[in-house]
Amino acid sequence: MNNKKQIKNQDYANASKLLSSLIGAEAKVEQQINNYIQHYGVTNIFSKLDAFGFAVDIVEKLNAVKVILNVAKDGEEHA
Repeated sequence: MNNKKQIKNQDYANASKLLSSLIGAEAKVEQQINNYIQHYGVTNIFSKLDAFGFAVDIVEKLNAVKVILNVAKDGEEHA
């Protein structure tokens, strides 16, 4: 059980790092994203962006990522 949690935490850290790199965020924002993903889950973080207190430019970039992910998801459902 503990091993699965460690793997999940590492996956969250990797996702946070990738997402932060994609939007050009600083290490502090990467850590915040990682904390929020661990608490709310990967998919739920995008529905709560305005509640996290990110700077406006970070919210805009994360919303752009959200749009891309939704388009990709919708494309898979209709394929």
